[in-house]
Amino acid sequence: MAVSGLKTRKPTGRVPWPCILLEGEEKAGKAQPLHARIATPTGWTTMGEIAVGDQVIGSDGEPTTVLAVHERGERPVYRLTFSDGATVEACDEHLWAVHTANDRHRQYSSGPRKGQRNPRPYRVLSTAEVRERVLDGVVLHVPMTAPVNFAADADLPLDPYLLGLLLGDGGLTAPSRPVCTSGDEELFDRLTTALPDGDRTRRSPDGRSIGISGGRTTAALRQLGLMGCGSAMKFVPAAYLFAPVADRLALLQGLMDTDGGVERYSATFTTVSPRLAADVRHLAESLGGTAATGTKQGAYRDAAGTRIVTKLAYRLTVRLPEELVPFRLGRKVAAWAAARPAFRTRPRRTIREVEYLGVQPVRCITVAAEDHLYLTDHYVVTHNSWSLAQFSASDKISALYWIDLNEGAGDEYGALPGANYRLIEHDGSYAQVLSAVQAVKAEARRAADAGEPPVVLGIDTGSAIWDGLKDWASERAARSARNRELLKRDPNAEITISQNLWNDAGARWRKLQTELLTFPGIVVVTARGKEVTEVDANGRPIEGQKTWSVQTHREFPYAATVWMRLRRGRRPLIVGARSVHVGIKPNADPAKEVTAPEAAGRLLEWLVFDALKCDPGTAHVRDLVPFHGGGLLDHERTEQARTEQAAGRGNGRSSGSGEPDAADLVARIGDAANDDELREVWAEANRAALLQAEVPTPGGSFTVAELIQARHEQFLAASMEAHPAGRRVQAAAAAPQTPAAVVEAARAAAAAALPATGTEAAPANPLLEASPTPDDPKDRRLNAARRGVLASLESLGVTSEQIGARFGRPAEQVATKRLTALVREVIATQRAGTTGQQEIVA
Repeated sequence: MAVSGLKTRKPTGRVPWPCILLEGEEKAGKAQPLHARIATPTGWTTMGEIAVGDQVIGSDGEPTTVLAVHERGERPVYRLTFSDGATVEACDEHLWAVHTANDRHRQYSSGPRKGQRNPRPYRVLSTAEVRERVLDGVVLHVPMTAPVNFAADADLPLDPYLLGLLLGDGGLTAPSRPVCTSGDEELFDRLTTALPDGDRTRRSPDGRSIGISGGRTTAALRQLGLMGCGSAMKFVPAAYLFAPVADRLALLQGLMDTDGGVERYSATFTTVSPRLAADVRHLAESLGGTAATGTKQGAYRDAAGTRIVTKLAYRLTVRLPEELVPFRLGRKVAAWAAARPAFRTRPRRTIREVEYLGVQPVRCITVAAEDHLYLTDHYVVTHNSWSLAQFSASDKISALYWIDLNEGAGDEYGALPGANYRLIEHDGSYAQVLSAVQAVKAEARRAADAGEPPVVLGIDTGSAIWDGLKDWASERAARSARNRELLKRDPNAEITISQNLWNDAGARWRKLQTELLTFPGIVVVTARGKEVTEVDANGRPIEGQKTWSVQTHREFPYAATVWMRLRRGRRPLIVGARSVHVGIKPNADPAKEVTAPEAAGRLLEWLVFDALKCDPGTAHVRDLVPFHGGGLLDHERTEQARTEQAAGRGNGRSSGSGEPDAADLVARIGDAANDDELREVWAEANRAALLQAEVPTPGGSFTVAELIQARHEQFLAASMEAHPAGRRVQAAAAAPQTPAAVVEAARAAAAAALPATGTEAAPANPLLEASPTPDDPKDRRLNAARRGVLASLESLGVTSEQIGARFGRPAEQVATKRLTALVREVIATQRAGTTGQQEIVA
């Protein structure tokens, strides 16, 4: 039903072009020093040698491609030590996927699965956060790698299990043939079975050792560089360290069947060779396990009673994933199986210590693995990520234009497979960024009118824009007279930013935000987010409670079409959406995790075209009608007409209409005798929405607001000339040239405001009399009242030197009540603006 006097229409139900806020964690660093080791399919390399296109090992043990290398300069580096003795070096911002004990053992608290385990996903912490929590005694576990699949293609000259037996119990120092010493018949049988074709064994008379003859085993050992090595010199050849998983496990089983065992419910291995100990550790870690290493110095007494110290022994406690058995001998497998209750949980590493090493050159890498993880020293899993560039590979868009602000990631992410976007060059100023947005907006309109796929505008990051506008307001505030005086006394003083300056910064942000919200295509703005301590209604922090803060203008998350949060180690989270298709009711439904399989690898494409159901054929620009405070209500029009008629009678003019026009306002500006009358003109112009009306003058076209400001500056200049010590302002640029009537009126007012020549009147208040005698210390204590009075004098532009000159003694020796009297006099002086007033100087 139509309503009289209203213009209405039916809603279309069409989906508008989206503006997406893509919020990510503020901590984005994942840098390691250049000497940090990185696991690759062919062995180890260093972070400094990694290049785009290389392959490294992911957390699943499979090769993954390096998509980008990021230089991070020099940063503080820390060494993390784990429960098994492994160490890794990383910068303070490096990201770690971690679990706490509560995360791992969490259970369902209700429902049909109550009491069953429901472990939390891994949370991601920076090295700085890890350091704080470790110092607080929090136990943090890092994920273990799956068994690593190296790209081994070389044939092994000896069976891996046989090599393990010979490295454990084999004597390799004989010039002609190796000998294996053991009293275990099963071990001899397994050794014989594993020999190369043509080789045979021969048992010693006492039955405790067997020699291997035939030549093929001996030749293989010589080829591997092992023949002639004593027990303290043994090692695992590189070809076996990076062999396939089954071969590495067989080698480890051979070593464990000889020099290994089960002690106190733990599988252990002992050797006097430091290199072999390190190699066994490598084998265990590359199979997804751990091998904590300790040392022991043994000793015994000979027949004569002399104490004999043995070689230093290395004892490793080996722990493998439960599906991998470290032994083959029946008796050791049985002992290991009996100890299985102690191994109900998979191998894990606990962060024990975080130690500062100093500032070092660092870099990080982006990898193609789905979880963005790769392996570093000791096969420790570390974190990695990338962002907006994926969307540019979509065939559903025509182009993506990228504005990089304070991130420097635009060039790096061009290495992502299929990435296809254009970087916009700019100088970082608001003017150029706004101009770039408007230029891309014009291109998006052209593409939409031509029926082409939508244009995408990406801004990385929106946080930099608001940070820059805040800095702009701060720099302007620092140039004010009061703050300049404050900074002269204390360069580190905190300056006050007036509300007008904040309003200017907010106006610039809203101008840009309107351009983004009315963009005839897709807009993606990234922003930094971080977890902060929640505060109560009184501003006090609430212990143990955290909330999330987005580092951008506070309005933008709620103005954007979709607000999505990306946190490493967790599913994407849709925090809010101005859409009926996403399924989140504002102020009713909680944030929603993205669980759709179709979103994997194409998050933004899925969000725009699948979740929001944005159809390029029917999508439209948001119809934004900005609100302003102009326009007159009925009673305001009546009052305005009455006021104008009265003003017309008093000045011999006829208003002619109920509302003032620009010419009438200009005339009243010229007739104004003081700031109070100017404020009345400002109020009327604001009600009539004429503050921004253009008025032609001999010096150019200016708005009514600018003319009022110019008239105010003239009053201010006249007041300052009359009272040079009362109030000081920074010398400003020339005001716009006003009409002749305004200029003449300003000159007349300035002349009338000049002080009369002659002697100055002495202060009537005895508290203001000058004296070299200091006041009573009790009357000049620095309490809250005195601080308030000093702040008032500072805001009025009165310096300590002027106070001292007025009272004949330093300001510190003047009683608070005298300073209060001075405040009253200065205020009265500034308000009066007439002859006969005196300066505050003595």
